[in-house]
Amino acid sequence: SKVLEKKSDYGVTQRLADCYTRTGDKKMAEIMWKKAVSYPQHAHSDLYNLGLALMQVKKYDDAKVAFGRYLQLAPNDHLATHRIISCDSVTAFQQDSFLYAVSKVAGPLNNEVSNYSPAWYGDGVVFTSERTSDPKPKIAEWTHHPYTDLYEAVLDGDSVRVAPKQLNGTIDGLYHEGPVVFTQDQKIVYFTRSNYVKRKRGKSDDYVNNLKLFQAENRSGMWMDITELPFNSDDFSCGHPALSKDEQELYFVSDRPGGFGGTDIWKARKTATGWGSPENLGKSINTAGNEMFPWMGDGEVLYFASDGWPGLGGLDVFRFSMQAAMNQPESGGHTPISVQEPVNMKYPLNSPRDDFGYIADAENKTGYFSSNRNRIEGIDDIFYFATVP
Repeated sequence: SKVLEKKSDYGVTQRLADCYTRTGDKKMAEIMWKKAVSYPQHAHSDLYNLGLALMQVKKYDDAKVAFGRYLQLAPNDHLATHRIISCDSVTAFQQDSFLYAVSKVAGPLNNEVSNYSPAWYGDGVVFTSERTSDPKPKIAEWTHHPYTDLYEAVLDGDSVRVAPKQLNGTIDGLYHEGPVVFTQDQKIVYFTRSNYVKRKRGKSDDYVNNLKLFQAENRSGMWMDITELPFNSDDFSCGHPALSKDEQELYFVSDRPGGFGGTDIWKARKTATGWGSPENLGKSINTAGNEMFPWMGDGEVLYFASDGWPGLGGLDVFRFSMQAAMNQPESGGHTPISVQEPVNMKYPLNSPRDDFGYIADAENKTGYFSSNRNRIEGIDDIFYFATVP
């Protein structure tokens, strides 16, 4: 920003637009991508990124123009074609706007920092939060907020019955923790954490501190005995764990090699000695975009967030019936699921912003999800939903 106050520079403009995109400031992202594409030497991808920014501020007609200009230069990009379909389908995605009643959870659950990705636990949830009681907390470089920790809260519909408190045990570490999933007996938790061991951060060959998956055990109410899952790597991220109902399959998100682009959803099967080699869920679920935040509901229905399938903009929540899975492996090591596509959960569960971290009760009538729909600066809140009779 300081450089651009003194002189016009395309490279700086493009990088600043990318920074606003990555940190969730949608309005400033729109402004800076417009400036980036005004330079005659702009990259093709700037038009695509402008289209994404326009979608997230509900300027769908302008977004279609940007994607159309991009496709003239990159006609084989199917993800951009999906974006145009999304812009054309906004009315359809909003048709069931009275199917759910959605409200931001009241009380001390949400605050001035991000709170997201609730997971069922006891009489309430455990969620990921940037809140802290430390007067001098460690600050994450990307967000300028404290590193995330795990908190538990007892909820009563759209309000908090017992105020959040930090999860007990040694899970709380130096950097980011969360999201998580618990076994049904609540004796084991699988959780996402920054890659570090004994206070030393692990880094990839290009000096990135990625995410890894860990498990911990409940010892008299304290979470301890942390162990790393076997398929982690310093060179890519693994996170966002989810369990099948029989707890024999662990679903997770990764940008590991062998995917379709961005982050994909993978699964590992439980073996006699731990977890087997991860399998990609295939192109019936994964796209060239980002699939994230999986959760397995009753009836073997997988819920997840994606910005690769047609939607309202940003991450949308989708559902997919895993009972349609086929058994024959696809060439390339991917396991096809079925010829059907994931179903967009539509408005008001989805919005032009990021909507993710969905969980529901056994009848799928009430539940919670995360969204930054009310925060122009990209801060996430937890929302409650209930089906309308």
